[in-house]
Amino acid sequence: LGVSLYILARSLVAEACPSSPRTSCFLSDIKTTVSSVTDTSARLAMTGPNFNSWRGTNCTACHGTRTWKAFVEYGEGSAFNLRTTKVSGATSTSKTVSLSCDKAHRARGVVELVHSGSTRTYRDSTPSAFTTAVCVPGRPGGVSASDGTFDDRVAVSWSSVTDAANYRIYRNESNSFSGATRLASGSTITGTSFNDTTIDLGTTYYYFVQACNASGCGPQSTSNSGFAQLPRPATPSNVSASDGTLADRVEVSWDAVSSADTYEVYRSLDSSDTSPGLIADGLSALSHDDTTAAVDTTYYYFLKACNSGGCSTDFSPPDSGFRMPTPDVPDGVSATDGTSPDQVDVSWSSAANAADYRIFRNETDAFSGAIRLASDSTVTATNFSDTAVEAGTTYYYFIQGCNDAGCSAESASDAGFASSPEPAAPSVDTSWLPLLLDN
Repeated sequence: LGVSLYILARSLVAEACPSSPRTSCFLSDIKTTVSSVTDTSARLAMTGPNFNSWRGTNCTACHGTRTWKAFVEYGEGSAFNLRTTKVSGATSTSKTVSLSCDKAHRARGVVELVHSGSTRTYRDSTPSAFTTAVCVPGRPGGVSASDGTFDDRVAVSWSSVTDAANYRIYRNESNSFSGATRLASGSTITGTSFNDTTIDLGTTYYYFVQACNASGCGPQSTSNSGFAQLPRPATPSNVSASDGTLADRVEVSWDAVSSADTYEVYRSLDSSDTSPGLIADGLSALSHDDTTAAVDTTYYYFLKACNSGGCSTDFSPPDSGFRMPTPDVPDGVSATDGTSPDQVDVSWSSAANAADYRIFRNETDAFSGAIRLASDSTVTATNFSDTAVEAGTTYYYFIQGCNDAGCSAESASDAGFASSPEPAAPSVDTSWLPLLLDN
């Protein structure tokens, strides 16, 4: 910041010679002006006609050779306690001096005229108006940049700084002022906030602020980081998990969520669990097969939708699902005991969840080592005729219920056998009876 003080000797007036000689001629009507205030220095200047060449009409006759010196007095408040170096024999004087910023200063021009060994001093009767040199602003504080609040900008704000006329905002992708780019360099920012719209979503930026005025710009602020991102997606809805329709998995599906890029699937054994376990993430489809689900276990499935801004704040309402259960163990097994000479008829009660049945036979009452009957066919009825029997041999029969999830444990056994064939009736030759009757 600079203060230029101009002193104009607007007229040089000579006093007419009195009846007795005066010791000097004098100058009057000296005027001082001030302009171009800068930080803590001022340019002080006085200009006027060439004093050495000036001669008053009557003073020439009254007085001999004279010399002059011009300078400027200046100071704070009412005092004029500082002055520039005196300059003689010239038409102007100027000097840069140091001032205190934010304090009122004024100046006045002074001319010293020396004649016949006597010095007369003439000062500006009307000093310059008070002018305050403005300090360079200090370091801005309270710099804050938004962290993912918006998807189209980073909002930057800071605290106002005394003496600041405007502000400059800088941005870098590393936490360093060196190499930072000035934003909105073609405009003047007078407020204490700025929206940076020249951003890439998800990129973290570091912002610095400088306060400026006519004196210059102060030191940059401490940085604050900020970024823009998409808002979190809404919570998924209509979650649906399959209920025993699939043998090897539970299929989970849900509705699409606007602005979601991927989905996360969570699972728990408790429908009210607030921290279910994550079983799949980064899913772009609207369904997921849970192949890690155990048989005969009911699970509760929760969903979250995600994008670059994060995932849904809340879990979706859960839906229960389970793999196809294995069938119950068949009961009521019954094998016929000799009712047929060539087969044993085996029957049993329908088993829950069974799609078909397997029949096993052994000649001892043990499942170990039993032979599966009709292994090349599917038995869906609850009865079976074992025709591969030997009459009189007792067999033990076991039944398993099966479906796509697997087979149940074997049933309790029941024994059965085919009867031995009854002896044939003896044959009688009656061909001789007529001969006997004739005699």
